[in-house]
Amino acid sequence: SRGAEACARVVAQRDRGAVPVLVACLSGPARLRARDTLARLGDAIAGTLGDLLVDRREVARLRRDVALVLGRIGTPAALAQLQRIERDDLPALRSIALRGLDAARKRGQLVLVD
Repeated sequence: SRGAEACARVVAQRDRGAVPVLVACLSGPARLRARDTLARLGDAIAGTLGDLLVDRREVARLRRDVALVLGRIGTPAALAQLQRIERDDLPALRSIALRGLDAARKRGQLVLVD
């Protein structure tokens, strides 16, 4: 499909400029494809996703999707973004972040949680 081809090009070119479009797609029918494409962009967008993750003005569903993506990226930079969530933030969001951190720990990555 054209959507799959466009996402493949974004990943191949490491096109960080596509991040706002992909984030906007997280609230639509292409949600799963957008999450997958964001995850495949990896470390290059971890900081941008981290900023969305901790922005309490963003809707909860978007923030949860971003946490899932960061957990799938699973690199030290992405995990550091998951650790930015505050203790008084949404319990569901904290739970997703902790699952992402735990999955990384199980893969053998050093994860320090305060």
